[in-house]
This record gives sequence, C-alpha cells and structure tokens, in this order.
Amino acid sequence: MDQFIQDQFEAIAGGLFVFGLLLGPMLDVWSLRMCRQFCEHHPSVNESLPAGRSDPGIRLLTALLTGAILAGYFVAVFGLHMHSTSEVLPAHFWKYGRAGGHLVLLTLLVVATVTDFREYIIPDQITVPGTIAGVLLATISGDTQLMHFWVDWNQAVVDLRGPHISAWIGEHTHWHGFVWSMTGLIAGGGVTWIVRWLSSVVLGQESLGLGDVTLMAMIGSFLGWQPLVFVFLLAPLCG
Repeated sequence: MDQFIQDQFEAIAGGLFVFGLLLGPMLDVWSLRMCRQFCEHHPSVNESLPAGRSDPGIRLLTALLTGAILAGYFVAVFGLHMHSTSEVLPAHFWKYGRAGGHLVLLTLLVVATVTDFREYIIPDQITVPGTIAGVLLATISGDTQLMHFWVDWNQAVVDLRGPHISAWIGEHTHWHGFVWSMTGLIAGGGVTWIVRWLSSVVLGQESLGLGDVTLMAMIGSFLGWQPLVFVFLLAPLCG
C-alpha cells in the first residue's frame, strides 16, 4: 500500500482536492439547513439567511476550503510524514484508518466553521455523531493514537531506549483505544467548560458557547489528550 501511495501520490492528492470540491457544496447545504432549523426554533434571533439558496460565494469558498484541507492533509501526512514518530508506530492497516478518521474530523470541522460564521452556533448534529465516531474508531482499532495514553519518560535512557510503555497497552489494545479517546474527549470538553465558566464569572457574560465545549470534546476523541492541549492553546490565535 505504501508503494502504491508513493507511485500514485499526485493522483491521490488531486483526487482528494476534486472530491473536496464536490463535497463542499453538500456541506454548505447541510450547514444552511441547520442554521434555518436554529432560526425556526429561536424566533427572537434575527434571521440573516436568504430565503432561497445560500450565497454562491460562501458555497464556492466552502468547496475550495474542503478540497484544499483534504489534499493538504494527505500531502502533510503521506508526503511530508508529519505523523512520523519514534514513540508509536500504528499497525500498518490502522495507519490508513487513522488518516481516514482525521479526514472525517476535518470535514466535520469545515461544516462547524461555516455554520459558526453564519449564525454563531455549533450544532450538536455535528459534534455528537462526530464524538461517537471518534470513540468507536479508537476502540475498534485500538491503534489510531498519535501517541499513547501514557508513557513514562523517567525510564528513558538517551541513545539506548525510549520511554517506557506499560505492558497493558499492548495486551489490551482496544481498551487502550477507548481510554485514550475518552481521555481526549474529557480533556477537550472539560478544559473548555472550565474556561467558559471562568470567563462568565470574570467578565459577567459568556465568551464561549456550549457548542465550543462539544466541539473540543469531538476533537479530543479523535486526537487524544496530548495534542488536544496544543489545539486548545492554538485556537485563540486562530480565532
């Protein structure tokens, strides 16, 4: 499979970009539908959506963004090998399963971003199924982590051996996948909820919605708790 990917690298990257161009308009329709449902259930909200189809500019931008992100992920992971690590090497099959899960996560994040820009909401229709998918993928595979749930660097010896990885991780891979994903979920949702609560106390108003809490929980279920910390710190800069 690795050799096939290298031989067809440009074709696969181009195919993902074209797939994203085709998928983007469908994601825009889904986003528009969720926004309209929100406005119907919250009549006090000033509806900023057109009565007909969505804005062509938003639809085109969503298509380009989806294509660029999917193709960019493939180039980063399989071309630049940005997920290479000496600590963890997933089983050969699940290396591609992890990539597939990340592409699903990126697709859901595109929908969440477009919807958030439209009505400042991140619906549960995006985050709840996404979180369930992240936990199921990690549990069924037991081998989609970027890094293990826990390693002991105190036992590492420079130039001789790396960090100590507990035996139970190798003996109970599916349980490890479940624990790893759930820890990321709890870390993402928990840290964001704490920040949301603190900001409401200090500022006297909410600076984060519950959608942000469930969004970070979904991200954590796919990435685990360690990358989630970096994502949480990076998010304000992007925001």
